[in-house]
Amino acid sequence: METIVKLASVAAGIFTLAKVFFEITSIRRVGAREEYKFAKEFLSDVATGAIHPFAKEKGYLAISGDRGLKSSEVEYLLSLHEPEKALQFYVLGRAYLKHLPHQGNLQIDFAPKYQRKRSRTIRIYFYTFVYGTLVFTATTPLIFSRYISSNIGNILALFAILASTLFPIGILALREAIKIHRAGLLVRNQSRHTKAIIVGP
Repeated sequence: METIVKLASVAAGIFTLAKVFFEITSIRRVGAREEYKFAKEFLSDVATGAIHPFAKEKGYLAISGDRGLKSSEVEYLLSLHEPEKALQFYVLGRAYLKHLPHQGNLQIDFAPKYQRKRSRTIRIYFYTFVYGTLVFTATTPLIFSRYISSNIGNILALFAILASTLFPIGILALREAIKIHRAGLLVRNQSRHTKAIIVGP
């Protein structure tokens, strides 16, 4: 009887998770369709020129989802190959980039401080090293538990303290490394333009 109750509980848990997953994916599909409809109508208006500058700026803001971006930045990013990815990479790595609106087809470059490849590479290695070191340090109570304590409660408590302190810092360090890497991908790949949108002067 106890086994049946446990199996029923597991089945109920799986069903609940499946239901939540289905609802989330359904919401995402609806959201994607709405985004597509808006983007299609907005970009069509931009292409024909039948749109007020205010509405144009608001449209680009709606597409980017970032009030810190100028409409000229979004417009240029949408002219690149794989525009959604280009926009995501730019938003993520913006601290390491600059927009040069009068530089023709190559308007995204590294900020002066990060122009040298060696400087960027050193930072990527440093942040990755910090991440690895912090994660390893946080997990040492589990890895070397036999040398620390025979009490599993003490081991888990120490791990919880270290993990809650070091994991967030490690994730921030890893995020910085990813920002620099994505910024580099955007700068290198921006020469691949699409003819879907023509960027004005």
